[in-house]
Amino acid sequence: MRIFLCRWPNGDVSIVSALNKDDAIEALDEFDNADHADISQLREQFLVDFRLNDDGNLELNEFGESTLNEIMETAFPELEKTQSEDPAVIRQAVELERTRLWGKQKKSKEAKTEIGQRLQKELGAAAVVADRAVEREAKEVLKNFNSKKPKH
Repeated sequence: MRIFLCRWPNGDVSIVSALNKDDAIEALDEFDNADHADISQLREQFLVDFRLNDDGNLELNEFGESTLNEIMETAFPELEKTQSEDPAVIRQAVELERTRLWGKQKKSKEAKTEIGQRLQKELGAAAVVADRAVEREAKEVLKNFNSKKPKH
């Protein structure tokens, strides 16, 4: 499995393990349509630490140093450039990162089939999610069709 970094247009980041980018987009569909996001594979070792809080929930404790560096360099290059400890400068860089990709959103990929395109439009799903849903349903229909054929 590979580790993928998803940088959403609003500046949020998600991390997902998947076999390939399409599998990552399908998994990320749980949160939102990732066709508009920047998705890249993390190259470094992935290390993250969580702590159990008093309410019984997990909270992020910290990222491993190389993991954090790669996330910041890949997802937040403008913030990474500041190298400042001045809170005002950091806040400006954070605001820039949150809005930096708004006007540069990727055009949604289009599903391969007409049914997939309709699903994509109605559900707001990524193309790969709609295509895979159509493929799964088609396989099921064919399987049922073949099992109902008379045997000679």
